[in-house]
Amino acid sequence: MSCLTYKEFVDACLELIGKSQEIGDNWKTNGNVDIEGNFFISKKLHLPETHEIENRTGNLDDDYELSTQNENCFETYDPSCVAAYPQCDFVTFDYHVVYSLSHSVPVLYFNACYMSGISLKLEEIWSRISVQFKEQVMTRKWESLTQQDHPVLGVPYFHLHPCNTMKLMSQLNCEKEPSLELRGRRYIISWLSMFGPVVGLKLSNQYFSM
Repeated sequence: MSCLTYKEFVDACLELIGKSQEIGDNWKTNGNVDIEGNFFISKKLHLPETHEIENRTGNLDDDYELSTQNENCFETYDPSCVAAYPQCDFVTFDYHVVYSLSHSVPVLYFNACYMSGISLKLEEIWSRISVQFKEQVMTRKWESLTQQDHPVLGVPYFHLHPCNTMKLMSQLNCEKEPSLELRGRRYIISWLSMFGPVVGLKLSNQYFSM
C-alpha cells in the first residue's frame, strides 16, 4: 500500500488528530471533508532563526519538547517586553498535510515568516534544510522543494514534491507480510517522519505508540 484513496487519507489524518489531541501536539483539521481534495490538517511551529533545531542530533522527544517550549514562549511574547525575552527570536512555520489528487499521496505544504511578518524566500528555505538532507535536496532542488499555489487555499506555499512519495512508501511496506503494510495513522506518521524533518517538522516518539 504505497498510495492512499482520498477517504483513506481523511481517515488516517483523523486518526493522527486523535493522537495529537491525546498528547497535546496541536494538529488541526481544515477544509471541507466532503469535497474531494479539500480536507487537510495543519500545525504551526515557532523555530529559532538559527539552525539550532535542524542541526540537533539528539533524542527526537528532546526536539519535540524544545519546539513546544518555543511555541509557548512565542505565544506569550509581548512587544512591549522584548528585553525580557531575548531568546524568543523565531521563524513561524505553518505546515499543511494536503492530499494530492494526481499522485494519490499526502503532500507537505508550508509557509514560513519572521516575527516581523516578512515571509521567507525560497532561497532562505533552501538554506534552512536540515544538514542530513541538504545534499540530497540541493542536487535536484527544483524537483524537490519549490513554491506553488496551495491546492485548497489558492495562495503560494512551499511544498515538497510528491513524485517519489509512492516509491519511498512502497519501500517501507513488507511485501512478504501484508499484515505489516502501512495503513491509517501508521502511513501518515511514517510519511511525516521521512518528509517532515527535511523542513524542520519532527514528530514526538509518542506518535509511534499505537
